[in-house]
Amino acid sequence: MKAENFDQLSKEEQEQMAVSLWASPRGKYLIAQALDVAMRTMKEAKEQELELSNIEDMEMLLQCVYSEYAGCFRQ
Repeated sequence: MKAENFDQLSKEEQEQMAVSLWASPRGKYLIAQALDVAMRTMKEAKEQELELSNIEDMEMLLQCVYSEYAGCFRQ
C-alpha cells in the first residue's frame, strides 16, 4: 500500500519503495492482474483495432514470468 507520506519522500526513496513492491509477491500479483485485465480488454476491441502482437507478448509474460499468479484470474 502506498505510504501516506509517499509524495514527501525523495525521488530515490520513492523509487526504492516502488522497486521493493515490484519485486515482492504482492507486486508480482498486481502486475499479473494488470496483464490479465489488459489482455481481456484488448481482446474485446474491434478486429481492426486489435493489437495481437501486444496481446501475445502479454500472454507470454503472464505465462512465463508471472505463472504462479496466472490461474488466479481465469474464469
